[in-house]
Amino acid sequence: MQYDQAIGLDLKYGEAYTNRGGVYLELSRPQLAITDSTKAIEIDPENALAYANRGGAYARNFQLEEALVDLNRAINLDPDIPATYSNRGSVYALLGNYEEALVDLTRAVQMAPYHVSTILNRAGVNFELGNLDEAFQDYRDAIDLEPDDATAYTSRGYFFWDQNQPEDAILDLNEAISIDPELAAAYINRALVHCSTGNEAECEADIEKAGELGRNKEELRNSIEELIADP
Repeated sequence: MQYDQAIGLDLKYGEAYTNRGGVYLELSRPQLAITDSTKAIEIDPENALAYANRGGAYARNFQLEEALVDLNRAINLDPDIPATYSNRGSVYALLGNYEEALVDLTRAVQMAPYHVSTILNRAGVNFELGNLDEAFQDYRDAIDLEPDDATAYTSRGYFFWDQNQPEDAILDLNEAISIDPELAAAYINRALVHCSTGNEAECEADIEKAGELGRNKEELRNSIEELIADP
């Protein structure tokens, strides 16, 4: 990539490390993002974007305490980077701090209202908090913004199942699978709906497909049984 060339010409070109770290983060290569962001911070300890990128990468690695330190630092240095709030909100959600997560994710949505993954994260947090109308609106907004986002239909399908709307759940999960036939989560959620409505053959077929996509079938069966027994 062009940042490799820039770094080759100047090993202390902090912006190139920062930008390459951001690219690695987008490519789901968090360890490389951490390495580049750390180098950028060594060059410029006041580099807010580098802290934001490294915090996001730590979050991807489930190094949550390290993520919070970097994301807090990034916000102190520059409070106008939307991804920082989105990432910190996601970390708070993983830690079970849903109220704090909602504040950050709402701030991120206000700053970048077309970022679908942030809206979906907020939908999940609203769901956990019992803000069901707000969660449904977030799912609707995400799908309106990105009608081909299979993850959005998969998540809303689970929401519909939880709200005892199995027909709507199946419609969304079928749509998710038509968009991305390799999305294991969609088959898992559809298996849950089928099992809970007594469609055992369809449930088992979806579990088998999720198994082909790398999921542990026995663990899935146990999880589905637990969810149905204690929804």
